[in-house]
Amino acid sequence: MTLRQTAAFLRAALRARTGPEAEVFDTLGALLGDVRDWPARDLWIAAVDAESGQVGAFDSRSGVTLLEAVAASCAVPLVWPPVTVAGRRWES
Repeated sequence: MTLRQTAAFLRAALRARTGPEAEVFDTLGALLGDVRDWPARDLWIAAVDAESGQVGAFDSRSGVTLLEAVAASCAVPLVWPPVTVAGRRWES
């Protein structure tokens, strides 16, 4: 995908009429169950900044919860809304 195509896709994802962000967190929270804390071993969870297109990664030192990181990584463009984590909108 070219940079121009990526930018167009990200704009479409930000405008898409999907459910509210809260539904993403609620659904994933139910799936994670009791697993709320970051594991002791290294774990990096990647997501894409929906506005800049830059790839980012979250870990236990990122200042976000495990649920937030998973939600950012699972926000499927045009299906689930980009989610706001650490002041940015993220998607997978």
